[in-house]
Amino acid sequence: MKTQKYGVFEIDSLVFVIQSKPYLASELSGLVEKEVNDIDAEIIGETESNGLAKYELDIDGKVAIMWVCEVNRHVYFISLPTVENNIENKQKLREIAKGIGCLYRIGF
Repeated sequence: MKTQKYGVFEIDSLVFVIQSKPYLASELSGLVEKEVNDIDAEIIGETESNGLAKYELDIDGKVAIMWVCEVNRHVYFISLPTVENNIENKQKLREIAKGIGCLYRIGF
């Protein structure tokens, strides 16, 4: 995945990573499917929060959440570090992602 921005954050001693990738307005149609295919992931769930559809992904036994912001045209991915990143920690990731919407500055 080619990303332009990323940030490492910590909430209640849980470390997580947010990555973002810009897209063109003309790429919006089929963007979710394209991103899922590009990283060889499977969508295992979908939730709605902060007005955005957020997709839970299984990437070879690792879990991530992805959402698309049409306002600033970025695709966002949130995941846990490799050691902690597994399906069992999905609920922790859901809780973190629940309050996050479109981001304009990440880690800078």
